[in-house]
Amino acid sequence: MAQTTYRKFSQEIIDAHYGDKPVPESGITQRFVAEWVAMLVAKAAVKSAFVSSNAMECTYANDQFISVFYNCPLLTDAVTGDRYSVMPATPAGLPKMREIAQISFVGSPGLFVVPEDNKDEFIESQLPSLPSNIILFKVEGGNIVFPRLSKIINSPVNMKLVGAVPPGTTILDSNLNIPKDVEQDIRAEILNGLALNYKMQPQTVFSGEPS
Repeated sequence: MAQTTYRKFSQEIIDAHYGDKPVPESGITQRFVAEWVAMLVAKAAVKSAFVSSNAMECTYANDQFISVFYNCPLLTDAVTGDRYSVMPATPAGLPKMREIAQISFVGSPGLFVVPEDNKDEFIESQLPSLPSNIILFKVEGGNIVFPRLSKIINSPVNMKLVGAVPPGTTILDSNLNIPKDVEQDIRAEILNGLALNYKMQPQTVFSGEPS
């Protein structure tokens, strides 16, 4: 079964809103509805994360979903001794490919956490120690690893992750990877919002109440 795209879902909402009435030239666009859908997908992702005991915020803007996860535990690898934090699972509906925009340690605003690649690791090993307020990290197997992290740092980690649509595309081209019940709730909320703000009742009654 083909997946539903934001474009297809948005057009279905537009068709349900206007019904048999002609769509005015200045009428609602697919992009407008898709942006609205994406914001509600971000809202649903927060609820999904809460159910999984992850505290997070999620916003959508300009074809990007920005997720901030709070208080991710700092763990220790029993073999290497490196400290690490597990990257939270991607909530339903958000892009699977995510970039790390910011890492911070709770209660330590003076620390600067920067990425380290293999070349950086080699160069850094040949130089005197980095300043104590600079922390290096790398991503390995879904974990954010902090090599040579000072043992005095034991606080949990906050992570800001950015998931963008693939290059050369927009949110309209993306698949709407959300459960059917969430899809129905989003459809109902937008149709109710359109009926309220654009003075046209939807042709079909949908369950759900706007938030």
